[in-house]
Amino acid sequence: MYKISVPIMNQNIVRAGRDRLVERLEKMNVQRVFLALDAYIIDDKEREKSLQDLRENCLFLNKEVLRLGRGYGHL
Repeated sequence: MYKISVPIMNQNIVRAGRDRLVERLEKMNVQRVFLALDAYIIDDKEREKSLQDLRENCLFLNKEVLRLGRGYGHL
């Protein structure tokens, strides 16, 4: 059987709201989410914030029983 996989930009999860996003993914019967970072961030503090958001989103989505993959552009 086919599995529905959806790529999502990590920063969009915060904008959409995590709970609301999971509700939408469940309605679409999504089984797997790939989180992606947009671009390499030069500023150390901003980069650490972006990576911390990624960690938190991974933990949250894993709790919601979605299979999770990560897409890295330029880290």
